[in-house]
Formats: sequence, C-alpha cells, structure tokens
Amino acid sequence: MKELLKEWKQYSEYHELFERQEYIELALGIKPLLNENGGSYYTSEMKDQIIEEHLLFEGFFDRFNPIAAIKKYGEEVGSLFTTLYDVIKNPKYIPDFVSAIIKEILNDWKRKINSVVTWLEGKNMPTFAAGLKKIVGGINSIINMQVNWKKAVLITGVVVGVSYLFEKLKDVGLDILGGIGDVKDKVLEAAENFITTEFPKIVTSLYGKAALAASSGFLGWIAAAIAVIKVVNLAKDALKPMFAKFKLLSQRRDDREKTAQDGILRLENKD
Repeated sequence: MKELLKEWKQYSEYHELFERQEYIELALGIKPLLNENGGSYYTSEMKDQIIEEHLLFEGFFDRFNPIAAIKKYGEEVGSLFTTLYDVIKNPKYIPDFVSAIIKEILNDWKRKINSVVTWLEGKNMPTFAAGLKKIVGGINSIINMQVNWKKAVLITGVVVGVSYLFEKLKDVGLDILGGIGDVKDKVLEAAENFITTEFPKIVTSLYGKAALAASSGFLGWIAAAIAVIKVVNLAKDALKPMFAKFKLLSQRRDDREKTAQDGILRLENKD
C-alpha cells in the first residue's frame, strides 16, 4: 500500500508533464501506446522513463543563458548555440533541424569520406581506411538515433567535430572535401596518425557518450565545441546553409499548422 501511495504521489507531481505529448515524443523521444479505442497512454514503466529523461533534459540545459552566450562568444558563434537551444526548447522543430543537417551536410560528407576509403583500400592502407570507416559508422549511428533532444545536440557535435577532422587533414595535405589529388606517403602517414590518436578525443567531447554528461551539461558541451569552432571556420560555414534549410522546413511546418487550424475554424464557424 505504501508503494502505491508513493507511486501515486510521484506521478501526481508530474501530472502536467504527462500531458505534454509533443514534448515527450519529440524532445524526450518516447511515444505513447494506443488503447483499443485509439486513445494514448503511458505504462508505469514509461512514466518512470519520462520523469528520468525529463530531469536529465532539465539538468543538461540548466544555467544556459542565450543572451549571455551571444555576449560571451559573439553574435555569429553565439547565435549558433542559441538557435540549437531554441530548437530543443520548441520540440516540434527538432525533426526539421535534424533533417536539415542530414540532407544539407552529412549525406554529402559521407559520400566523400567513403570515396577516400575506396581510394585508400586501393593503395593497400587498411588501417587508415578502417579509421575513416569508423568515423562514417559514428555518423550513421547518430543519424539512425530516434529523434529527440539528444540527437539534436549530438548531430550538431558531428558537424563541428568532422569539420575539425577535415580542417586538420587539409593542414597536412589531405583535402577530403576538395579532392585528394596526388598525395605523398608522408601525408597519408600524418593523416592516419591524427585519425587514430587525436581525433577520438574530439569525438568523445562532441558526439560520444560523454558529450551528454549531466555533470558538464550544455555549457560544458558548448565549451568543447567553441574550442573547435574558434580554429575551424568550416564548422561555421557548414552550419550556415543548414540553418537556412532549417528555417525553410520549420516555416513550412508552421504554415501547415496554420492552414489546418484555419480549416478547423472555418468548419466550426460553418456549424
């Protein structure tokens, strides 16, 4: 009986949370079950998960101030993170945001990396090729994630992190985005060394499991991203067209919702 009362008290505290279906589905990534009549509901296990994910969400973004971010990092860079924050706080836009990054950036990057993988295998450099395959695998694992706030953060981290990769490889003479050309063995050795020793650290902080650590939160993730963006213009340049695509997709979503709402109002007035 005590356990039932405890459970009832816990769930009653989060009653309003359970009513926020859009937030639960799009931000937390938890879809309700349907009963025989077509109504939606959550099991007690799902409610526990919702509360847990909600607390993680709130904790991760605690202390982030958009105005302070722009003041600290400047209009251009600060706006990148405040836009991401705004997207996540308005979860209906998360699918559009994620879709824009995949379509405008990551699909093209994967094709170019895979092209280099084929080229490296032809030169009998399986270790280097395997390192690039692992990067593509990491990108795909995030693309295949269920859409939620974590995916929005991590997929942005992929753009920043892989931008860093491209920039550093270009510095040693390997231009993945612009075309490989005639590359000397010492260039390939330097590039392979960077991928196997240095780049994993970037992955960990920007889109690995540690990137979502509640202890560091959004401010900690931003600090890691800023460290890269300050020295890699490609990250900013890559994100700009994505934001343009996102604005288009989100505007279309808003237009559809307005059209649907107008239709409902016309039907109500007709009655």
